[in-house]
Amino acid sequence: MSENRNSVVAVYESHVETERAIVGVLEGAVFIGGLSALGAGLYSLGIPKNSILEYEAAIKVGKYMIIAHGTKDKVSKARDILSTTESSCVDVYRAESEAAVSGAGS
Repeated sequence: MSENRNSVVAVYESHVETERAIVGVLEGAVFIGGLSALGAGLYSLGIPKNSILEYEAAIKVGKYMIIAHGTKDKVSKARDILSTTESSCVDVYRAESEAAVSGAGS
């Protein structure tokens, strides 16, 4: 397994605890190269800065994100599944380029 496949996962008992943790991360964000801690994490997954700014803004107004990270095939399968849900968008970022493949959810 390559070095960039490390992850951290936090599990919370309630929606309220989850929101508190997200707000805490955003309020206490450490800025790295002009990005918050959340932004730096997204950037490390290959998400371009212009998209990161949009995602951070969405989180700040109370929206939620699901991120799948893995092989090209697994990410494609996740995209197929997420495209059947009621998301406002589903964006795919491939390692070969920073271009996103976007599509609205159902």
